[in-house]
Amino acid sequence: MTRPASRPVRRCGLRRNLAVAVLAGIVLTLAACGTPARPSGVYGIVLLSGGPADFVTSPLPDGLGSAKGVPTPVRAVHVWTVKGNELGKVIASPRLGPHSVFRVTLKPGTYMIMAIPRPHGATPQPQFVTVEAGQYRRVVLCVQGM
Repeated sequence: MTRPASRPVRRCGLRRNLAVAVLAGIVLTLAACGTPARPSGVYGIVLLSGGPADFVTSPLPDGLGSAKGVPTPVRAVHVWTVKGNELGKVIASPRLGPHSVFRVTLKPGTYMIMAIPRPHGATPQPQFVTVEAGQYRRVVLCVQGM
């Protein structure tokens, strides 16, 4: 009886299996991480006079504006945390851009946002807003009179 010719021993099978296992582990780990969360926060404008019922489309960014209100410069815009009926501390003071437009990234939660007028300036009206994960909420801050 003739013995069949022996095949050369291949030792790369173990290495290949190990490489496949490591690659599969990396892929599964990355899949478990998911996609990064989209940022959330608020964007808005500070207007003199007017109110939410007065707003119409305007040439300002994102259609912010008012038929009766005009963008007004203020000293600052502050964002406070809100927990239940309690007002927390100021956590952000976004920089005001042209036309008194602002934008700030915030974690999901409830906030009070208010324009801080210049001395002897207009009376601000605070806005309460709830920010949801992955979304930006539009806020119009009105200040009355001068």
